[in-house]
Order: sequence, then C-alpha cells, then structure tokens
Amino acid sequence: MVPPPATSETAAKKSSFREMLENHNFVLLWWGQLISSIGDRFTSAALLFFVFKGEEVGKYTAQFSFAGMLPGLLFAPLYGWIIDSFDRKTIMIVADIIRIYVVLTFVYVLSDQNPDYMLACLALFILGTFNGLFIPARQSALPQIVEPDRLLTANSLIALLGPVGTLLGTPLAILIIKIVDPCNAYLINALTFGASAVCIMRITRELWPDKKESASTEHEPLKKSWSELADGWKTLLSHRPLIPLVLIHGLFAFSSLMFIVVVMEHAKKNIDIAPIKTFLEPLVAWLHIPILDHSEYQMIAVATLFICVFLGMGLGIYFAGQAKRAVHWNALPHVGLIGLGLGFFVFANLTHLAIVLPFGLLLGALATAIPVPIEARIQNDVANHHRGRLFALRNMWTTLCGLTALGLNIDGRLLKLYGAPTMITWLGAAMVTAALLLLLRDLSVLRTFWTARQQ
Repeated sequence: MVPPPATSETAAKKSSFREMLENHNFVLLWWGQLISSIGDRFTSAALLFFVFKGEEVGKYTAQFSFAGMLPGLLFAPLYGWIIDSFDRKTIMIVADIIRIYVVLTFVYVLSDQNPDYMLACLALFILGTFNGLFIPARQSALPQIVEPDRLLTANSLIALLGPVGTLLGTPLAILIIKIVDPCNAYLINALTFGASAVCIMRITRELWPDKKESASTEHEPLKKSWSELADGWKTLLSHRPLIPLVLIHGLFAFSSLMFIVVVMEHAKKNIDIAPIKTFLEPLVAWLHIPILDHSEYQMIAVATLFICVFLGMGLGIYFAGQAKRAVHWNALPHVGLIGLGLGFFVFANLTHLAIVLPFGLLLGALATAIPVPIEARIQNDVANHHRGRLFALRNMWTTLCGLTALGLNIDGRLLKLYGAPTMITWLGAAMVTAALLLLLRDLSVLRTFWTARQQ
C-alpha cells in the first residue's frame, strides 16, 4: 500500500517537544541554558536576601535591576553589529566565560563583613552587558539549528528555561544560602556559566550569520554600529506586521519590570505571610536550620510567588508548544496583554498568600501569550543576515521600556506616595488600554493567522 502524502497535521506532530529534543545541537544549547538558568536563581536569591535586609525593598530592587538592564540600551547597536558579523557560537561562549568572572566578584562586593552597594551595581552593569549580548545571539542562532516549522516548539522550550530554572533553582538556592553562606550561591552560578560554555562548545556547527567572509567584507568597523541599528529599523519597517508586535513586547517589558518592583513592596507591606510561616516553622525545626526572621519569611513568600508565576509560564509554554493553530493567531499577543492587564486589576486587591499564590500561577500562564509567538514570528519572517540587527533593535526597545519602569521607582517616591495596590491597578488599566488601541488600529488580526515559511 502506498503511504498517504504528508499533511500539515503530520508536520505538526513532528514539531512535538519529543521530536524537537532529538535535534542534537538544540539539546546541547537547551541543556546549557537550563543549567545556567538554575545557576542564575542562586545569584537572584542571594541578592534577594541582601535587599530584604532593608526597608525600601522596591527602591533597591529597582536600582539593582536598572544597573543590570542599562547596558541593553547603551550597547544595543554594538550587539547587532557583533551578532551579524561573527560566529554566534563563539559570541555565546565568550559571554559565558566573562560572566563567570563577573559573578565571582559578588563574593567580595556583597560580603556580610563589608558590602559595597556601588560596586555591586557596577558588577550588575557588567553582567547585564554580557547578558544583553548573549540573549540576542542565542535567539539569532536558533533558526540556524532548528527547521522553520519547528521554531515555535524550539522557542517554547527556550521560554521554558525561566520557569524550570526558577522551580529547580530557587528552593535549592534559599536552602543553601540559609544553611551555608550567600557567597556559595555566586560560586555555583559561576560553575553553571562554565557548564553552559562547555555545552555550546560541543555544538557541531559554526553559527555564522552568512559566510565567514561576511565579518571582513560586509561590515564596517565598530564606529558603524549605529548604522547597523538603523538597518534594524529599516528591516522592521520592511516587515510592517511586526511593528505592533514589537510595540507590544515593549509594553510587556514595561509591565513586567514595574510589576516585579511593585509586588516586592506589596509583599513586604500588604500580603499576609502567615500561611508560609505555618508551613515552614516545623520544617525549619526538623531540618535544624537557623530560625528565620520576619524579613526572611517575607523574602521566601515573594520567592514562592515568583515560583508560582514561573510554573504558570511553564504550563502556558507547554500549551504554546502543542496548540500551534492558537499560537499562530495574529491577535494572540494583543489578547494576552489584555488578559494580563485584567489579571493585575484583580491581583491588586489580594492580600492573603493562599489566594495570591494560585493567582500568580494564572498570571504566569497569561504572560506566555505575549513573548513566545512574537519571538517565533520575528525568526520566521526575517532573513538570517538581518535577524541580529532586528533582535538588537527589539531588545533596545524592550530594555528602554523596562528601564523606564525601573526609573519611575528608582528613588521609591511613587511607591511611598501611592502605594503598591494603586500602582498595580494603574498598570493593569494602562495595559488593557494600550492593547485595545492596537487592536482597533487593525481589526483584521482577529481573524487571520501567520504561516511558517519553508526552507
């Protein structure tokens, strides 16, 4: 009997998570990123312990985050030039190696004996510089190791790194920090960057944007990096359906960073942490861990909330990897932003941790409707030799939006004046309004779907 011709349904089955993990180069990249993502949670947890020792949690969260994100704005043109000029595999390896040394500096600048706040901000700035180079390099390289019809699944698995890293890394990090010493968290993070570099080294192909000659023949020296950003702008203008998606991604970045800062303050001052104390006190006694003080319980409550958010993101990402038709819906990022905004409205009025945590799960699931389809759409629509420029431009825009959110809170004045619940409510209203305006601009997205290009 002659086998039936392949159908789009058959192709969709080939894009499953299981089939995607048979791609050797992708698996190496993914495992390396998973290990370093877990390690990142050790540094994040150590910084959380440092921040929660003070009273103005939102203010210091904003300042640390601002220092880490600022390089993404300052160096975005340079990132685009580098990523579209050199082997992306080499770029990622070098970024990982440099991040090993930067993370190790926290052992000294944030030691219990003599913490240096300004040096910590400088170290976060340098760390952010190479994070900002690594991520667009990885996203630009992804279509070179993954077939076009599997990009959505690949992006879903890449997006899953954050939730999985949080679920595995955060509880372990808190335990190690409390039992041993925060300095060990930075050492572990450095080791995970090394593991990531080793995994990337084992990828069996070079990841040049086009030919090797392109680094010397197609690009001007570094002084032309701003013209590379202008090329990214031209690329965006030549792909007009991507413009509202890039705008939405910026709004999502603004909302996410604003939410992180405000929810830290909300947890410190408004959320009832009695359930987590009731649960942990017997466990702490059984494990013979030093008794936790009130600020440490608050920090653990915040960490648990973000674990729930990332778990929700994991569920949303799983759905994105399976429901191809829904994720190809052009209006999904718009609807996702509306849903997230409405969720913020409700969240602003919640104070009991037992209700806050499952609602955080829902917010995480809603959040995945925005970045996953946008990433896949850019990779699908933009040619390889222009992709780095556009990702750099997009990252510059999202970084600017994120920095604006952090800048509004960098002195803590807004939080003192209006309070966290009011600011969360305003944030939800702004998200819903912006998404509706973009929908009204082009209602055709409600009934259309984008299609994967063919190799």
